[in-house]
Amino acid sequence: MNLAKWSLEHPYLVLALACAVGVLGLAGVMSSPRDLFPDTTPPQVLVVTVREGASAPEMARTVTEPLEREISGLNGLANQTSTTADGVSSLRAEFAYGKKVSEAVTEVRNALAAVTPRFPAGTAEPLVYSITSRTAPAVTLALSPLDEGGPTLSEIRLLAEHVIRDELLRIPGVGEVEVFGGHHPSVEVSVDRDLLAASGLSLEGLIGAIAKQNISAPAGRLTVEGAEIHFTLDSLFPGVDQVGDTVIA
Repeated sequence: MNLAKWSLEHPYLVLALACAVGVLGLAGVMSSPRDLFPDTTPPQVLVVTVREGASAPEMARTVTEPLEREISGLNGLANQTSTTADGVSSLRAEFAYGKKVSEAVTEVRNALAAVTPRFPAGTAEPLVYSITSRTAPAVTLALSPLDEGGPTLSEIRLLAEHVIRDELLRIPGVGEVEVFGGHHPSVEVSVDRDLLAASGLSLEGLIGAIAKQNISAPAGRLTVEGAEIHFTLDSLFPGVDQVGDTVIA
């Protein structure tokens, strides 16, 4: 068959075919995803786990290694790397390009649900982050005391949460600032159970009394001339001495 001769004999059919090919090509171009800065980073999930007071070897043995074993069996996992420091375990799982980030995050969370019950007491709930070229942390800052006479880890945590984080969020273009690690300030109350029983009081009553006098909660709102005023009940203990002065009954 002579293609040139056939085309000359059927000009309208050839024109229709050419138009159809052109329309299909244009539709394909218009429907193709376009991005000025395409995401070329493979799907990655970051898991950060904090356990205050734990040494790096202990974190590696009780947290990082169990996490690695559990996540190593996930479908599509290409690579995983981990970093362990005092009180902090960080594990990054990288998946094959064909896997959606949302699916990777879901599978990692399912793996965490299976392994976290075996973590030691005092281990915080692991934080899970999806990482792409758009969501990767731009800057990671680490704070630590300079010497024995400097601020404590609890004070550094408060500084990061209430000062540094707020200042960073004021910078134009900063969307989120996450704070993790450090020590949360806490007060340990030692109870003389015999004295408590001799006074006719219970441990539950003591806990309830402390909780009722150490609260910060919304107390209502009032609308005056179109302006809304919010009230807050703030009776948090300002220091350790005030905890000891708590009236139980």
